[in-house]
Amino acid sequence: MFEQTIDTSGTPHITVTQCQKNLFVQGKDVAQVAVRVDGEAEDLTLGQEGETLTLSAKEDCEIT
Repeated sequence: MFEQTIDTSGTPHITVTQCQKNLFVQGKDVAQVAVRVDGEAEDLTLGQEGETLTLSAKEDCEIT
C-alpha cells in the first residue's frame, strides 16, 4: 500500500483522470488530502498546481 498526503486549503479541487479499479472518496475536516492506493508508488500519478490536484490510479484508490 502506498499513501501520499498533501497540505491544502479548506477547499481543494480534485480531478481524477483515471482509476482502473475501485475509488472511495471521504471528506474530513482537515486542510490536507490523503491519497492511498493498494499498490506501489508507480501505481499513482499525482500532480498539484495551486489548490488543484490531478490524479490517476492503476489500483484501488482512496481519497480522504
